Amino acid sequence: MPHQSATRADITRWKRLYRVLKRAKAPITGRRVATILRFEDGGETTGCNIEQRGRIVHAEIMALSASTRGTKIKNIDIMANGSRVDHAMPCDACCAALIRRSLPNTRVNLYWNDTRSHFSLALHNIRSRYKPFASVPRARRKTIRKFLQTHTFLTTIDRNMVAAICERLHAYNNAHQLYPAELYISGSASGRGGPKSLLAKKMSGVAYWDIDLIFIFPKKIPGDVHEFIRRAYLESLIKVCYRNPRIQSKVVPSYILELGAKDSDDFHFRKIFWAKGMPLELRPPHTKKDQNVPSSIDVSVGRTLTSTMTPKYLKRKWYLRLL
Repeated sequence: MPHQSATRADITRWKRLYRVLKRAKAPITGRRVATILRFEDGGETTGCNIEQRGRIVHAEIMALSASTRGTKIKNIDIMANGSRVDHAMPCDACCAALIRRSLPNTRVNLYWNDTRSHFSLALHNIRSRYKPFASVPRARRKTIRKFLQTHTFLTTIDRNMVAAICERLHAYNNAHQLYPAELYISGSASGRGGPKSLLAKKMSGVAYWDIDLIFIFPKKIPGDVHEFIRRAYLESLIKVCYRNPRIQSKVVPSYILELGAKDSDDFHFRKIFWAKGMPLELRPPHTKKDQNVPSSIDVSVGRTLTSTMTPKYLKRKWYLRLL
Protein backbone atom coordinates (compact mmCIF):
# COMPACT_ATOMS: atom_id res chain seq x y z
CA MET A 1 0.00 0.00 0.00
CA PRO A 2 1.54 3.33 -0.99
CA HIS A 3 2.00 6.08 1.53
CA GLN A 4 -0.71 8.72 1.78
CA SER A 5 -0.31 11.76 -0.46
CA ALA A 6 0.39 15.02 1.34
CA THR A 7 -2.45 17.53 1.33
CA ARG A 8 -2.07 21.23 2.12
CA ALA A 9 -3.15 20.51 5.71
CA ASP A 10 -0.58 17.68 5.95
CA ILE A 11 2.20 20.01 4.82
CA THR A 12 1.16 22.57 7.44
CA ARG A 13 1.19 19.90 10.17
CA TRP A 14 4.53 18.55 8.94
CA LYS A 15 6.08 22.03 9.22
CA ARG A 16 4.66 22.47 12.71
CA LEU A 17 5.87 19.03 13.82
CA TYR A 18 9.31 19.83 12.45
CA ARG A 19 9.46 23.04 14.50
CA VAL A 20 8.39 21.15 17.65
CA LEU A 21 10.96 18.43 16.92
CA LYS A 22 13.77 20.99 17.18
CA ARG A 23 12.84 21.55 20.85
CA ALA A 24 13.20 17.85 21.75
CA LYS A 25 16.20 16.74 23.81
CA ALA A 26 17.32 13.10 23.56
CA PRO A 27 20.93 12.74 24.77
CA ILE A 28 20.28 9.20 26.05
CA THR A 29 18.53 7.42 23.16
CA GLY A 30 19.25 9.86 20.33
CA ARG A 31 15.61 9.64 19.25
CA ARG A 32 13.89 13.02 19.23
CA VAL A 33 10.09 12.91 18.91
CA ALA A 34 7.39 15.58 18.39
CA THR A 35 3.63 15.17 18.86
CA ILE A 36 0.54 17.20 17.99
CA LEU A 37 -2.78 16.20 19.61
CA ARG A 38 -5.81 17.35 17.62
CA PHE A 39 -9.10 17.46 19.53
CA GLU A 40 -12.67 17.06 18.30
CA ASP A 41 -13.42 20.75 19.01
CA GLY A 42 -10.61 21.82 16.66
CA GLY A 43 -8.05 22.64 19.34
CA GLU A 44 -4.46 21.39 19.35
CA THR A 45 -1.60 20.88 21.81
CA THR A 46 2.02 19.99 21.12
CA GLY A 47 4.76 18.16 22.99
CA CYS A 48 8.30 16.84 22.51
CA ASN A 49 10.33 14.28 24.43
CA ILE A 50 12.78 15.40 27.11
CA GLU A 51 15.56 13.12 28.33
CA GLN A 52 17.67 13.81 31.39
CA ARG A 53 19.78 11.56 33.56
CA GLY A 54 17.36 9.26 35.38
CA ARG A 55 14.27 10.77 33.73
CA ILE A 56 12.71 10.33 30.28
CA VAL A 57 9.36 11.94 29.40
CA HIS A 58 7.83 10.97 26.07
CA ALA A 59 6.40 13.52 23.64
CA GLU A 60 2.85 12.16 23.92
CA ILE A 61 2.88 12.56 27.72
CA MET A 62 4.27 16.09 27.42
CA ALA A 63 1.46 16.99 25.01
CA LEU A 64 -1.18 15.46 27.30
CA SER A 65 0.14 17.32 30.34
CA ALA A 66 0.00 20.59 28.39
CA SER A 67 -3.68 20.09 27.53
CA THR A 68 -6.49 21.41 29.74
CA ARG A 69 -9.24 20.57 27.28
CA GLY A 70 -12.19 18.41 28.27
CA THR A 71 -12.88 17.21 24.72
CA LYS A 72 -11.63 13.97 23.21
CA ILE A 73 -8.58 13.52 20.98
CA LYS A 74 -9.50 12.93 17.33
CA ASN A 75 -6.05 12.65 15.71
CA ILE A 76 -2.48 12.20 16.92
CA ASP A 77 0.38 13.39 14.69
CA ILE A 78 3.90 12.14 15.54
CA MET A 79 7.31 12.72 13.98
CA ALA A 80 10.72 11.32 14.96
CA ASN A 81 14.19 12.29 13.82
CA GLY A 82 16.09 10.00 11.50
CA SER A 83 14.91 8.18 8.39
CA ARG A 84 12.77 5.47 10.03
CA VAL A 85 9.14 6.34 10.60
CA ASP A 86 8.66 3.34 12.92
CA HIS A 87 10.71 5.19 15.55
CA ALA A 88 7.68 7.49 15.92
CA MET A 89 5.44 4.63 17.08
CA PRO A 90 3.95 5.42 20.53
CA CYS A 91 4.89 3.02 23.34
CA ASP A 92 2.41 0.97 25.36
CA ALA A 93 2.29 3.42 28.29
CA CYS A 94 1.70 6.35 25.93
CA CYS A 95 -1.06 4.43 24.11
CA ALA A 96 -2.77 3.68 27.43
CA ALA A 97 -2.66 7.35 28.44
CA LEU A 98 -3.87 8.51 25.01
CA ILE A 99 -6.75 6.02 24.81
CA ARG A 100 -8.24 7.39 28.05
CA ARG A 101 -8.57 10.79 26.36
CA SER A 102 -9.40 9.63 22.82
CA LEU A 103 -12.38 8.78 20.65
CA PRO A 104 -12.98 5.11 19.68
CA ASN A 105 -11.81 5.84 16.11
CA THR A 106 -8.79 8.04 16.89
CA ARG A 107 -6.02 7.77 14.30
CA VAL A 108 -2.25 8.00 14.77
CA ASN A 109 -0.43 9.66 11.86
CA LEU A 110 3.29 8.86 11.68
CA TYR A 111 5.34 11.37 9.66
CA TRP A 112 8.79 11.15 8.12
CA ASN A 113 10.87 14.15 9.08
CA ASP A 114 12.61 14.36 5.70
CA THR A 115 9.53 14.01 3.48
CA ARG A 116 5.95 15.16 3.82
CA SER A 117 4.42 11.69 3.60
CA HIS A 118 2.89 9.76 6.48
CA PHE A 119 1.06 6.59 7.44
CA SER A 120 -2.12 6.42 9.46
CA LEU A 121 -2.97 3.66 11.97
CA ALA A 122 -5.85 3.19 14.41
CA LEU A 123 -4.80 3.89 18.01
CA HIS A 124 -6.72 0.88 19.38
CA ASN A 125 -4.95 -1.42 16.87
CA ILE A 126 -1.54 -0.17 18.02
CA ARG A 127 -2.45 -0.72 21.68
CA SER A 128 -3.71 -4.27 21.04
CA ARG A 129 -0.33 -5.29 19.57
CA TYR A 130 1.40 -4.64 22.90
CA LYS A 131 -0.22 -7.67 24.53
CA PRO A 132 2.10 -10.12 26.35
CA PHE A 133 2.22 -13.85 25.64
CA ALA A 134 1.86 -16.59 28.23
CA SER A 135 4.69 -18.84 27.04
CA VAL A 136 7.59 -19.18 24.60
CA PRO A 137 7.14 -22.03 22.10
CA ARG A 138 10.20 -24.01 21.06
CA ALA A 139 10.72 -25.44 17.60
CA ARG A 140 11.71 -29.03 16.88
CA ARG A 141 14.42 -29.79 14.37
CA LYS A 142 12.31 -32.04 12.17
CA THR A 143 9.41 -29.58 11.93
CA ILE A 144 11.28 -26.25 11.90
CA ARG A 145 9.73 -25.04 8.62
CA LYS A 146 6.22 -25.90 9.80
CA PHE A 147 6.92 -24.12 13.10
CA LEU A 148 8.09 -20.99 11.28
CA GLN A 149 5.03 -21.08 9.03
CA THR A 150 2.52 -21.33 11.90
CA HIS A 151 4.18 -19.04 14.45
CA THR A 152 5.90 -16.27 12.44
CA PHE A 153 5.21 -13.75 9.67
CA LEU A 154 8.15 -15.01 7.57
CA THR A 155 7.73 -15.38 3.83
CA THR A 156 8.54 -18.75 2.24
CA ILE A 157 12.03 -17.74 1.15
CA ASP A 158 12.83 -16.30 4.60
CA ARG A 159 11.51 -19.44 6.32
CA ASN A 160 13.82 -21.55 4.21
CA MET A 161 16.73 -19.21 4.92
CA VAL A 162 16.18 -19.28 8.71
CA ALA A 163 15.75 -23.07 8.62
CA ALA A 164 19.13 -23.33 6.85
CA ILE A 165 20.75 -21.18 9.56
CA CYS A 166 19.22 -23.51 12.18
CA GLU A 167 20.76 -26.50 10.44
CA ARG A 168 24.15 -24.80 10.48
CA LEU A 169 23.81 -24.20 14.21
CA HIS A 170 22.70 -27.80 14.78
CA ALA A 171 25.94 -28.92 13.10
CA TYR A 172 27.89 -26.56 15.37
CA ASN A 173 26.19 -28.00 18.47
CA ASN A 174 26.95 -31.55 17.39
CA ALA A 175 30.62 -30.61 17.26
CA HIS A 176 30.53 -28.65 20.53
CA GLN A 177 28.28 -30.70 22.79
CA LEU A 178 29.90 -29.38 25.97
CA TYR A 179 28.79 -25.81 25.22
CA PRO A 180 25.87 -25.86 22.72
CA ALA A 181 24.39 -22.65 21.36
CA GLU A 182 20.79 -21.44 21.39
CA LEU A 183 18.93 -19.51 18.70
CA TYR A 184 15.92 -17.20 19.12
CA ILE A 185 13.86 -15.06 16.77
CA SER A 186 12.22 -11.86 17.99
CA GLY A 187 10.89 -8.60 16.58
CA SER A 188 8.12 -8.16 14.03
CA ALA A 189 9.17 -11.17 11.94
CA SER A 190 8.55 -13.48 14.90
CA GLY A 191 4.86 -12.53 15.01
CA ARG A 192 5.41 -11.18 18.53
CA GLY A 193 7.18 -7.88 17.95
CA GLY A 194 4.55 -5.36 18.95
CA PRO A 195 2.81 -2.82 16.69
CA LYS A 196 5.66 -2.18 14.23
CA SER A 197 4.36 -5.11 12.18
CA LEU A 198 1.22 -3.05 11.44
CA LEU A 199 3.34 -0.32 9.91
CA ALA A 200 5.55 -2.74 8.00
CA LYS A 201 2.46 -4.47 6.60
CA LYS A 202 1.07 -1.17 5.36
CA MET A 203 4.37 -0.08 3.88
CA SER A 204 5.51 -3.21 2.11
CA GLY A 205 2.79 -5.86 2.23
CA VAL A 206 4.97 -7.93 4.61
CA ALA A 207 4.77 -7.49 8.39
CA TYR A 208 8.50 -6.98 9.01
CA TRP A 209 11.60 -5.22 7.63
CA ASP A 210 14.36 -7.56 8.73
CA ILE A 211 14.74 -10.72 10.82
CA ASP A 212 15.95 -10.35 14.41
CA LEU A 213 18.00 -13.39 15.39
CA ILE A 214 19.61 -13.87 18.80
CA PHE A 215 22.54 -16.27 19.18
CA ILE A 216 23.21 -17.35 22.76
CA PHE A 217 26.46 -19.13 23.67
CA PRO A 218 25.91 -19.77 27.42
CA LYS A 219 29.31 -21.22 28.27
CA LYS A 220 31.74 -20.08 25.61
CA ILE A 221 31.42 -17.53 22.81
CA PRO A 222 33.56 -18.73 19.86
CA GLY A 223 36.43 -16.43 18.95
CA ASP A 224 35.34 -16.52 15.30
CA VAL A 225 31.63 -16.01 16.03
CA HIS A 226 31.34 -13.12 13.54
CA GLU A 227 32.75 -15.29 10.76
CA PHE A 228 30.58 -18.22 11.86
CA ILE A 229 27.39 -16.14 11.53
CA ARG A 230 28.55 -14.61 8.25
CA ARG A 231 29.19 -18.10 6.83
CA ALA A 232 25.86 -19.41 8.11
CA TYR A 233 24.02 -16.51 6.46
CA LEU A 234 26.05 -16.92 3.27
CA GLU A 235 25.27 -20.64 3.03
CA SER A 236 21.57 -20.06 3.74
CA LEU A 237 21.35 -17.46 0.93
CA ILE A 238 23.08 -19.83 -1.49
CA LYS A 239 20.57 -22.54 -0.58
CA VAL A 240 17.48 -20.41 -1.14
CA CYS A 241 18.35 -18.28 -4.16
CA TYR A 242 21.75 -16.55 -4.41
CA ARG A 243 24.61 -18.04 -6.39
CA ASN A 244 27.49 -15.95 -5.09
CA PRO A 245 26.23 -13.38 -2.56
CA ARG A 246 28.60 -10.78 -1.14
CA ILE A 247 27.81 -10.51 2.56
CA GLN A 248 28.18 -7.13 4.25
CA SER A 249 27.64 -6.12 7.86
CA LYS A 250 27.55 -3.10 10.13
CA VAL A 251 27.40 -2.59 13.87
CA VAL A 252 24.05 -1.46 15.30
CA PRO A 253 23.97 0.64 18.49
CA SER A 254 22.14 -1.22 21.27
CA TYR A 255 21.16 1.81 23.34
CA ILE A 256 17.71 0.34 24.00
CA LEU A 257 19.27 -2.24 26.30
CA GLU A 258 19.64 -1.46 29.97
CA LEU A 259 23.00 0.19 30.66
CA GLY A 260 24.07 -2.70 32.88
CA ALA A 261 23.27 -5.23 30.13
CA LYS A 262 25.26 -3.30 27.51
CA ASP A 263 28.28 -3.03 29.77
CA SER A 264 28.08 -6.66 30.85
CA ASP A 265 30.62 -9.18 29.61
CA ASP A 266 27.62 -11.32 28.61
CA PHE A 267 26.76 -8.97 25.73
CA HIS A 268 29.06 -9.51 22.74
CA PHE A 269 27.80 -7.52 19.74
CA ARG A 270 24.84 -6.59 17.57
CA LYS A 271 25.19 -6.37 13.78
CA ILE A 272 23.08 -6.34 10.64
CA PHE A 273 24.11 -8.77 7.90
CA TRP A 274 22.89 -8.42 4.32
CA ALA A 275 23.87 -9.27 0.77
CA LYS A 276 25.12 -6.50 -1.50
CA GLY A 277 22.24 -4.99 -3.45
CA MET A 278 19.64 -6.07 -0.90
CA PRO A 279 17.38 -3.22 0.34
CA LEU A 280 18.00 -2.49 4.04
CA GLU A 281 15.17 -0.10 4.85
CA LEU A 282 11.93 1.07 3.29
CA ARG A 283 11.44 4.70 2.44
CA PRO A 284 8.70 6.57 0.58
CA PRO A 285 7.53 6.09 -2.07
CA HIS A 286 7.13 2.40 -1.25
CA THR A 287 6.37 -0.66 -3.28
CA LYS A 288 5.47 -4.15 -2.20
CA LYS A 289 8.35 -6.15 -0.79
CA ASP A 290 9.67 -8.67 -3.29
CA GLN A 291 8.88 -11.95 -1.57
CA ASN A 292 11.43 -13.74 -3.77
CA VAL A 293 14.28 -11.76 -2.17
CA PRO A 294 15.42 -12.84 1.31
CA SER A 295 15.64 -10.33 4.14
CA SER A 296 18.64 -8.98 6.02
CA ILE A 297 19.24 -10.35 9.52
CA ASP A 298 19.70 -8.25 12.64
CA VAL A 299 21.91 -10.40 14.86
CA SER A 300 22.59 -10.06 18.59
CA VAL A 301 25.18 -12.31 20.24
CA GLY A 302 25.72 -12.91 23.94
CA ARG A 303 25.85 -15.41 26.79
CA THR A 304 22.35 -14.74 28.16
CA LEU A 305 18.98 -13.53 26.87
CA THR A 306 18.91 -10.73 29.44
CA SER A 307 22.12 -9.30 27.95
CA THR A 308 20.83 -9.31 24.36
CA MET A 309 17.11 -8.55 24.65
CA THR A 310 15.28 -5.58 26.13
CA PRO A 311 13.35 -6.05 29.40
CA LYS A 312 10.12 -5.24 27.54
CA TYR A 313 10.59 -8.12 25.10
CA LEU A 314 11.58 -10.51 27.87
CA LYS A 315 8.65 -9.62 30.11
CA ARG A 316 6.09 -9.91 27.32
CA LYS A 317 7.73 -13.00 25.81
CA TRP A 318 8.07 -11.38 22.40
CA TYR A 319 10.36 -14.09 21.06
CA LEU A 320 10.44 -17.72 19.95
CA ARG A 321 13.10 -20.34 20.56
CA LEU A 322 14.31 -22.03 17.39
CA LEU A 323 17.12 -24.12 18.88
